[in-house]
Amino acid sequence: MKKILSVMFLLVFVCSALQAAGYKKVHLTEKNKEFLQMMIPQVKYVNHGIYLQRKTIENNKNYFIKTGILTVDDISTINGIAKRYKYDELVAEELSTREEVLEYFDGLLERVDIIPEKMIIAQGILESGWGRSRSARECNNYFGLTCRDCSGYVVTSNPNATYYLKKYATLGDCIQDFAFILNTKSSYLPFRKIRANMRENKEPLNSQQLAGGLVNYSEMGYRYIYKITFVIHKYLPNDLMYYMHLS
Repeated sequence: MKKILSVMFLLVFVCSALQAAGYKKVHLTEKNKEFLQMMIPQVKYVNHGIYLQRKTIENNKNYFIKTGILTVDDISTINGIAKRYKYDELVAEELSTREEVLEYFDGLLERVDIIPEKMIIAQGILESGWGRSRSARECNNYFGLTCRDCSGYVVTSNPNATYYLKKYATLGDCIQDFAFILNTKSSYLPFRKIRANMRENKEPLNSQQLAGGLVNYSEMGYRYIYKITFVIHKYLPNDLMYYMHLS
């Protein structure tokens, strides 16, 4: 918890420093606008799917709070979502108290949540060079996502390399996998804790602050967090839909 709080304070400092430095939004090139017009609707689509899953869990939680009841169908639905997010299934016989059931819901909701649009897009910009990288062009991989024992191709000239660059059929598939990774991998628990804290305090999800939970995403560590916050502040407007109306 102390590490998460220190990261949040760092991000507040970084955001204040960017504003103090006078970094203003820049006019984007046509290619950059095309990148945003391609990325924004795909990000919104993926997040909408996550939102619907989260809403299902919240509805079941609220119903349980009011009635103390979960039907067999309710539990089956919840476990279907839990399985997708690599979370323990809900076994009614093992949860003997109301508090334990609510704790289960809260743990699942910590994973099943949207990824702020600006944060996704900023990482896509950084990792793919506005969609110009080889991984983006040849693999629909906009986030530098790698795997072992998969159908990707080696991204280094070293014939003994043990990792591959993931290949995706579509940009949407790549964003879906990226969201899944942030929502399930232990490396990004700090990100999920910061997000859950915002939810608990009924705060809007802040992309720049949430970027503080991505210190393990890159070997650059905290410098990577700074780069994400810089891209958000420099290139992305408050209303992303602005770019969807440009010809």
